[in-house]
Amino acid sequence: MSPVAILLGVAFPLLVSLATALAMGSGGATEFWIARIAAIAAALDLVGLTTWWLYKSDFTWINSTIGAVLGVCVMLMLPTVLKWVDARELTASAKPDVSLRFLYPEAPSLVLENNSDVVAKDIKWMVILFNMDLPERNDPLPIPVSTFDWIGPHSRGGPQDLFGTALVSPLLKPGDRLFGSASVICPTCSRGHTYYVYIEWGKGGWFSEVEAEKAGSVLIPPNFLKGSRTVYFDRGLSAVPASARVPIGKS
Repeated sequence: MSPVAILLGVAFPLLVSLATALAMGSGGATEFWIARIAAIAAALDLVGLTTWWLYKSDFTWINSTIGAVLGVCVMLMLPTVLKWVDARELTASAKPDVSLRFLYPEAPSLVLENNSDVVAKDIKWMVILFNMDLPERNDPLPIPVSTFDWIGPHSRGGPQDLFGTALVSPLLKPGDRLFGSASVICPTCSRGHTYYVYIEWGKGGWFSEVEAEKAGSVLIPPNFLKGSRTVYFDRGLSAVPASARVPIGKS
């Protein structure tokens, strides 16, 4: 083989390997543009190799037919490969989006929902609830801040028991009114989600997302003293119209 043929023949698999490796990785926009350039260069290299081969073989009708078939294959395959690179870039740049909901009206539990096409990792959720019928207790219920390792695309995590611990359950009796906020966020999430939550213990309740709050922070009173809590309860409950209240369901 001539040096030109060797050069063209070696370049093709190298360019294909480069385009594939970069497209399969999790790099940024620059890497995906290089993958596209490498794919185009591989196609041009194959056309060049075919043209050189035809030239050296005096363009016999058999070789010309093979060359034409290869040319058509390149024209058909290149757009498909570039679309595949585009799809890989969309997947690599996609961010998870985890929301939450409450289930089981009599003793609510928390469920995390990954609404995205990618895995969500290191999810942090927080629930701050005050017992409105314990007016002398300044602190919220001792529900710890918790994390969830990962949730697959369009999957759920949980349910998480909130009230069954020895620290929380003694602070509840049937009919107690609980009000506060809940939130969920993860390091790579596109945004956080924050909610107001109201529960009548043993009966049911509702939750409502605060759409304007995207940082994944809970909404709490400026301090936990009785006066601040009273204002917080009044403002929070009045801020959520009945139409925006999602009942705590059974499933």
